[in-house]
Amino acid sequence: MSIFVLLLFLRSLRPTFVIAVSIPFAIISTFAMMYFAGQTLNILSLGGLALGIGMMVDNSIVILENIFRYRQNGASVKEAAIQGASEIGSAVIASTTTTLVVFLPIVFVEGMASELFTPLALAVSFSLIGSLAVAITLVPVLASKLLTKPIDKYDKQKGKFAGFFRKLDHFYQKSLKWVLGHRKTTVFATIVLIIASLGLTPMLGAENIPASDQGQLQINLEAPAGSTLEETTAVANEIQEKLEKYKDLIEVNYLSIGTDQMTGTQSSTNTGLFQIQLVKKNERDLTTKQFVEKLSADVANIPGAEIKVSAMEAGLGTGKPVQISVQGPEQEILSEIGDQITWLLEGIKGITNIQNSAAEGRPEIRVVANREVAAQYGLSYSQIMSEVEVGFNGKLATQYREAGDEFDVRVILPEDKRVTINDLENMFIQTPSGTLLPLSAVAELKQIQGPAQITRENQQRQINVTADLNGKDLGTTTKEVMAALNTMNFPEGYTYKVGGQAEDMQETFGDLALALIFSIFLVYVVMAVQFESLAHPFVIMFAMPTTVIGVIVGLVVTGQSFSVPAFIGIIILAGIVVNNAIVLVDYINILRSRGVERTVAILQAGPARLRPILMTTMTTVLGMVPLALGIGEGAEAQMPLAVVVIFGLTSSMCFTLLFVPVVYTILEDFLSGTKRRFKRLFTRKGKKKNSVEEEAGLEM
Repeated sequence: MSIFVLLLFLRSLRPTFVIAVSIPFAIISTFAMMYFAGQTLNILSLGGLALGIGMMVDNSIVILENIFRYRQNGASVKEAAIQGASEIGSAVIASTTTTLVVFLPIVFVEGMASELFTPLALAVSFSLIGSLAVAITLVPVLASKLLTKPIDKYDKQKGKFAGFFRKLDHFYQKSLKWVLGHRKTTVFATIVLIIASLGLTPMLGAENIPASDQGQLQINLEAPAGSTLEETTAVANEIQEKLEKYKDLIEVNYLSIGTDQMTGTQSSTNTGLFQIQLVKKNERDLTTKQFVEKLSADVANIPGAEIKVSAMEAGLGTGKPVQISVQGPEQEILSEIGDQITWLLEGIKGITNIQNSAAEGRPEIRVVANREVAAQYGLSYSQIMSEVEVGFNGKLATQYREAGDEFDVRVILPEDKRVTINDLENMFIQTPSGTLLPLSAVAELKQIQGPAQITRENQQRQINVTADLNGKDLGTTTKEVMAALNTMNFPEGYTYKVGGQAEDMQETFGDLALALIFSIFLVYVVMAVQFESLAHPFVIMFAMPTTVIGVIVGLVVTGQSFSVPAFIGIIILAGIVVNNAIVLVDYINILRSRGVERTVAILQAGPARLRPILMTTMTTVLGMVPLALGIGEGAEAQMPLAVVVIFGLTSSMCFTLLFVPVVYTILEDFLSGTKRRFKRLFTRKGKKKNSVEEEAGLEM
């Protein structure tokens, strides 16, 4: 694609061949740096290479196009190579450096975001370093050897696209003249467009990382509390029969009975867990989400258990998408609060597979000692409970050796004496006087439903209510959950916290926001060093806000939510979008240093840099198209990043060509006016001081 773009714009095989030859050298150097940095090829690093390869030819394009322009204007091959490369070399180095520095804060962001996107940042950085080295060394040499034939200026015989580019140059120059003559209107229109695009933000959802179609799902079944293993297995067999009609889509099907739905660990005999792996994405006509919906409908009518089907989606974050933790002193009150939260979540659209850790678990027998009666026999509560524990759980009494082997001797009731509740009631408790009493004489037995699990955090009892999402973004759901929780009246001493992926998303977005601010600062510093000025980098920075238009419109049009990859894309844009403005402003300054009047310099620099700006933008955009289309397994996670870069860079390019020159003139006029005002002020003070001195001299 990059070669096609070059051939389209340059309409000559030789300069196109120069770029084509330089690409393998840049790619080889990139892989060499990745190797020595210990990086491997994976989805993230390949995504970085896709972005890097699109940007890899940018430096070579800018330098070659300048050399090509010198040849068109009649310069010799050697002079064109030297002058063309040296004239634009510093701007190319600066634009590459601005792109590199934006990745520095990403590497230092803590947490999962850094671990996942450091390979992408390194891949892009290495490709840019390699392309810069090739652009400033190999490209001028190849150009001096291959661009030996005379290159005429544009004329009608130079191909089908010559007339189009000539019209494009004329239209751009005409538009540039208009915006320079209507600066207030241009600034106002740009601000209106930015504000209008911000008005679309309510249409955007928010999430960590878009779920990838990994083809993994699970089926949780929960029979009534106290169900036997045989009863749970019977339900599992019915589910297995439903799965038979999808055997061509299922690669692996694993079932375990007695698995806790909250933790995945062994629990009671009334729970079961199917773990299913579908065939590869390109071998099935259903997405994992569609398969889950169909299977959910199939198993909905199976009696004897509650059955939940959910996709096991790969994403960023720990815990469930919705995870509410409630802490307090009393388990009974916590259970009531958990039931109330569960009821609220059931009323929120898009929330599925709600699980409450305070839900009733297995039936339990609670032994309640009658302390007054027990005291009459000289028994304490702990003595009674100790006897019960020894009788039913056993206790290690001693050990003995036989033939060199050591055996434990455990005291416990016979197996046939610890089967029923009557066995427990009739077990004997020995009093200090040696009398044997049945347990029922000193204690009351109550049959209750115990909690599924008891959790403590910071020595406080805690319950967790979790849920999955189906067809809804995490940000919108979290807002609705918070609104629902705010309607509840929590008793004194009871607090709640929304955690899981929602908490991770908030923390990650905060870290990335700081990284973005730091990246913008670093970009400004690099440009200030390049231009040896604080004003011109400030002009170039105005290319950044215009990316907002493309970013928001792109996400809305493609149906993508604002996510961690999208945020990473914005940080990358902070370093990319200024490149076009750097090249443009740098050439305006070069022409002005040669004595060209400001407006004339802008009208000459704009068309002169139009082609390289269009070419570099198109190559970068086309390099990101495969990622934006989500081609291949796991590519869904990179789609928001690609969409942000494509639409943001495109909108920024349009505004760079028109809006940045206007800001350039406005800032120049402002600085010139400020200098004149200060000059007049100091001139007046100087004259006043001289007149005072003269008057003092006359008096003397």
